[in-house]
Amino acid sequence: MTTQESGRAAETGTALPSGSRNLRLGSEHAQISRASRRPWARSLDLGDGTGCGAAVAMAETIAVALERPPAASPATLRSMILPGEHGGWGLLAEPLLLGWIVAPSIGGAAVAVAAVSGFLCRHPARLALADRLRGARSPRTRIAFAYAAGFGAVAAAAGVAALALARGSLAVLIPIVAPLVAVSLAYDARLRGREAAAELAGALALAAGAPAAALAAGWPLTRALGLWLLLAGRSVGSVLEVRCRLRRQRGVPTSRRPVFVTAGGFGVAAAVGASLGALPAAAALVPAALWARSLWNLRSGAPPLRAQAIGWSEVRLGVMATLAWALCYRLS
Repeated sequence: MTTQESGRAAETGTALPSGSRNLRLGSEHAQISRASRRPWARSLDLGDGTGCGAAVAMAETIAVALERPPAASPATLRSMILPGEHGGWGLLAEPLLLGWIVAPSIGGAAVAVAAVSGFLCRHPARLALADRLRGARSPRTRIAFAYAAGFGAVAAAAGVAALALARGSLAVLIPIVAPLVAVSLAYDARLRGREAAAELAGALALAAGAPAAALAAGWPLTRALGLWLLLAGRSVGSVLEVRCRLRRQRGVPTSRRPVFVTAGGFGVAAAVGASLGALPAAAALVPAALWARSLWNLRSGAPPLRAQAIGWSEVRLGVMATLAWALCYRLS
């Protein structure tokens, strides 16, 4: 006998078989247990202790619909907003630091705000996109999307301000930087942002912060591109070296030749740029030191290090190289 039949039998006073009585008692017990989980749902219980099944069920449905998700903790918010890659922070900071030291200006400050906001937009946007591709929608999705939209709006506004305040033509960099940003975003959209092409495109795009700050301060295009040469060579070499180093530590056969060839080519390009007046002659000495360091780090028998330790070592090296270049520009 069903639960509805047992209810009709109870109303008419008809005796129930023992099995049906057990079924009815079990149903009522489940209803009372559900009501006991919600204090305000217990108030719908009848005086005889049996409970009103329909009312309790409706109360449960309303409670679930109105129940808010728990607020995200500060640590969770940080993980959704701030990217954890130490190398990425270094690749962002080095061009902005060099540009601010050698070519400070209000337009350059707007460039820095646009670059930092765009960098911060990428991580929450990637999280929201990953949830969307998986068909998941959670509080994390909404929070990540909100922060991505906010940082994106700030980056756009700061970019417009930089174009308006610049004493030089920042627009000349757009045809060069836009394809690099597009490649990086395309890999992010497919959740393949860790691949070499994506990291290299992102590093080259971030390196444009230095020439953008220089153009905003009114520098000639040749001298501004000299800054980009230095930062791009340093960034590309760092990405290739770290990838090669980590793969070799994991026992993956990886050739060191691309790293050494890139570092050597960077040194040659810097020497040519110095001869053409695009950068100080002393600045061309730093790539030689970076090449020697790559030889040391990738030597046979080098002790393995954690990825985090390698990342922090690259940040320290980048700051030292940036300060050395800034000194070269100041002295020249």
